[in-house]
Amino acid sequence: MFDAVLFDAGGVLVLPDPTVLGPLLVPYGAAIDVESHRRAHYAGMAEKSRAGAHEVDWAEYDRGYVEALGVPDEHAEEAAYVLGRTRHAHIWRWRIPGSTEALTALHAAGVPTTATSWGWPSPTRRSSSMRSCTSRASTGRASRTWATR
Repeated sequence: MFDAVLFDAGGVLVLPDPTVLGPLLVPYGAAIDVESHRRAHYAGMAEKSRAGAHEVDWAEYDRGYVEALGVPDEHAEEAAYVLGRTRHAHIWRWRIPGSTEALTALHAAGVPTTATSWGWPSPTRRSSSMRSCTSRASTGRASRTWATR
């Protein structure tokens, strides 16, 4: 038995919006389709993990992301730079298919759910039906957690 279900929002519930990133990166030779961008996110995260990058360091992610999209080597550095310059909480808005349905089913079953993130959404933009607390993980960096009432 469990008391609640905890989700990490990024990569589980939402991704950086491929409908924004696709047109942004296609001039560098990147694939534009949504499925390629979904896979590129996870390739970027794998690269970030392999490099042992800290939470605030996304350079490896950017390189892994554009590489997974097929950006040619001669454009990869600039494409990764452009991707890095777009990093903002508001771009993490593309709902992963099935995530809304899963959350709805858990809510209907009376299961308390929580989503946590390193900064998404901003506390001033989150739903009024959620309450927030700030905690410090083992890294010592602040993390926000939102829980349904």
